[in-house]
Amino acid sequence: GDKTVSPFNPKSDCQYVQHYESVFYLRLKYKDALGITTRQCGEICEKYGVSIHSLLQNPRSGKSNDSFVIVTEKVSNASMKKAVVEFEDCDWVKG
Repeated sequence: GDKTVSPFNPKSDCQYVQHYESVFYLRLKYKDALGITTRQCGEICEKYGVSIHSLLQNPRSGKSNDSFVIVTEKVSNASMKKAVVEFEDCDWVKG
């Protein structure tokens, strides 16, 4: 038979890490409002120690799928999760 190890069946001694640091990519669909990307996103990220590496916002298409992307510097996943929860509570975020 085939003795090839499947990459999706880790060894039994494999440990999963719950807390780690990484760069993150966050895509937010939004309803247009003044100061979303500059003021509100910056305040939320700063509150949780999330440093923005770059932000991409294409010109509005006038459709319901307008979105922008935040790429972060290296940050803990716990801090990023807290920022995402707060973004989800914003009335201008659609998903």
